Amino acid sequence: MSDNELKMPERPKRRTLPPTSKILGFSFGLFMVCVYVGMGILLLINFFDWAPSYDWVRYMMFPILVAYGIFRGWRAYKDLNRYNEDE
Repeated sequence: MSDNELKMPERPKRRTLPPTSKILGFSFGLFMVCVYVGMGILLLINFFDWAPSYDWVRYMMFPILVAYGIFRGWRAYKDLNRYNEDE
């Protein structure tokens, strides 16, 4: 018999849960995505009833907040996938 026939098969690697700090960081990231996108939409519909002289601020801040919220969401998704690839 050769050595290859006598070896025991390797156990498959167990999937482990990510550390609590990763879970909390991802959860906080998703929460902040909702805050930024939500604030942008609230500014667009004038939820806070700003005076018409501040319309330019509302229309300038809406795309900035929504774009930053999307960027943070993409970054959180990328970090989550990076953790899954490390295993």
